[in-house]
Amino acid sequence: RVSSDGGGMYNDRSSPTLTNCKFTGNSAEFNGGGIYNYNCNPTLTDCTFTSNSASDDGGGVGNNGSSPTLTNCTFTSNSADRGGGMYNGSSSSPILTDCTFTGNSADYNGGGMRNYSASNPILTNCTFTNNSVTNNGGGMLNSTSSPTLTDCTFTSNSADYSNGGGMYNYESSSPTLTNCTFTDNSADYGGGMYNWDDSNPTLTNCTFTGNSAYVDGGGMYNDNSSSPTLTDCTFDGNSASDDGGGMLNDDGSDATLTNCTFAGNSASDDGGGMLNDDGSDATLTNCPFTS
Repeated sequence: RVSSDGGGMYNDRSSPTLTNCKFTGNSAEFNGGGIYNYNCNPTLTDCTFTSNSASDDGGGVGNNGSSPTLTNCTFTSNSADRGGGMYNGSSSSPILTDCTFTGNSADYNGGGMRNYSASNPILTNCTFTNNSVTNNGGGMLNSTSSPTLTDCTFTSNSADYSNGGGMYNYESSSPTLTNCTFTDNSADYGGGMYNWDDSNPTLTNCTFTGNSAYVDGGGMYNDNSSSPTLTDCTFDGNSASDDGGGMLNDDGSDATLTNCTFAGNSASDDGGGMLNDDGSDATLTNCPFTS
């Protein structure tokens, strides 16, 4: 059925427990095609969200001031204007473990997930695959939000006409990523990850492999005073049609890299491994560049 919010279920200051539940083909005129949570913290285990849609936020699940706990849940082929699989807004910080986001889409941003307005979810062993967006953040978009991701993978996500195929961070979003991989993601700018407007993520033991940019920054693009800190990270086989095959730092973005490796990256114009431009003073320690 079609509802204003919460096509399948609406939880208003109520926190149900759901196990082995399926939400399929539901739609909302505004938010939360499958489920809409308002100021509540439900628990979901082994639940699936398939082909749900919302005209505004959260095709699969929309959270407003809510922090549900999700374990082994799947989000497949859901769609929305923002946050095709899941939308987290107004300080929503769900905990997700062993969850998958596959083939979700958004018209504006956050094909797999959008985190907005101090929403800081915790994700462990979650996968984002083949999610897409026509604007920013094919896999995930973070706006004034800093999630924590551990052992997560972003594969073959795309931002067809804009930035951040795997992940887009902007407006002072500084997520923490540990043991995460970005593989075969694509965008105009920042095939693997795009950081903008004083967004300073921290990455440890992360890999960027085979990501591509139709313009600049195949693996990662840092722009407008965004200065990530990377330790023990690898950039391998990423490409850009113009500049910065592995990484591009622009407009005062002072990345700090320690024990990072750049191998086999390519750019058609400048900076096969890395391009530093327009007052971007990167600091690199023990970082080899090969081939």
